[in-house]
Amino acid sequence: MHGSWDLYWRKIANSAQYPGDPHVSNGFKSTYYTGMLGFDWTATPHLVNQFNFGVLGTVEEFNPGNNFDEFKNQGNRQIGTGGLFPPIIPGFIFPLPRNNPVWNIYDNVSWTRGNHTFTFGGDIRISTMHELESNSPPTYNLGINIQDPALSQMFTASNFPNINASVDLPNAESLYATIVGRLNNVQGANYVSGTTRQYQVAGSLNYREKQSVGGIYFQDAYKITPHLALNYGFRWQLSGAIHNTNNFATNPTLADLLGPSTGEFQPGQLGGNPNPQINLRPAPYQGDFKQPAPNFGFAWNPTWNEGILGKLGGGSNLVIRGGARISRFDEGWTTFEQATLFGNPGAQQSAFLNPGTAPGQFAPGSLSLSDTITPNTIPASFTPPFAESLFTFANQTFATVDPKIRSPYV
Repeated sequence: MHGSWDLYWRKIANSAQYPGDPHVSNGFKSTYYTGMLGFDWTATPHLVNQFNFGVLGTVEEFNPGNNFDEFKNQGNRQIGTGGLFPPIIPGFIFPLPRNNPVWNIYDNVSWTRGNHTFTFGGDIRISTMHELESNSPPTYNLGINIQDPALSQMFTASNFPNINASVDLPNAESLYATIVGRLNNVQGANYVSGTTRQYQVAGSLNYREKQSVGGIYFQDAYKITPHLALNYGFRWQLSGAIHNTNNFATNPTLADLLGPSTGEFQPGQLGGNPNPQINLRPAPYQGDFKQPAPNFGFAWNPTWNEGILGKLGGGSNLVIRGGARISRFDEGWTTFEQATLFGNPGAQQSAFLNPGTAPGQFAPGSLSLSDTITPNTIPASFTPPFAESLFTFANQTFATVDPKIRSPYV
């Protein structure tokens, strides 16, 4: 009776960081590591136990030299100039760190008895993900709206008799709006804060996910005769559901996704949900714990040495094999994330302010950057459920997952 230990650790660091203006993309930095601990125990000459524990990490960060305070000196806003000049305060500069640590535990017992070699054991894989999502603050766009009185009072052909009206006059308008800080509109979005659970200008949310998958199995390699061997076994797979662990995932139910119209090619048949909603659903589907996976195979070496069969088999050189099995697998996380986390509204709040005469708008030409400006926001607060009608006219897509979806198999 004896045992042996194995320990393995590997770390790979990669950096492609570009120093310079923190308002622009600032490179990429990664650190990947793997570790494994194994123990082999020979209980008897016929009984061996193998235990392994492994961990994998993929630490990545985009824009690692940047921070979340770049906009504070300008009141947490971006400023656009209508295209004549580069943005005064550009965006898309926040860091984006993420990691996907995976833990795997495996225990296998091999037992040789007579003509049988039995193998049985189990394994479990625990996968997690956390990714910090954020967006730059709303953009305050400078410019002169078509309804702005400055167009008819200042920027006319009589005031600029020799100017190119198609190119230079619009440039003059843009230059004037930039110099005086004349506001054309406000457009942008605010992320929900992972700490306050409310929308915040230049906010950030650390999405977190987790899944546990495992199984138990039994296998027998049975040598019935020197010329016939069987391999048969059974695995019971247990797949937990991928779920959002910090309770921020918003998505519709299947009934909410379909809404009132549930009949394909049946216009006017509105027997479904008349008021569909986006709900807080961190675990939108159930785990799959009924996944039997049997297998059977054989190898036969017939001893045909005479006649037609002997010629066909070439003496003892012929081996006939066959088998069948069911293999269960999972397809990764991308589909789930698109159908639950990133494919639905809720985590971000639309912020906007437009010129006009309707309620919630401002008189064209009446606001400048020095004024106190309060954009409109939808939704007003992070208090799900949200009515889908809030987002219907904002080019927003909706997605969900079948709550009883099963794991695929071959």
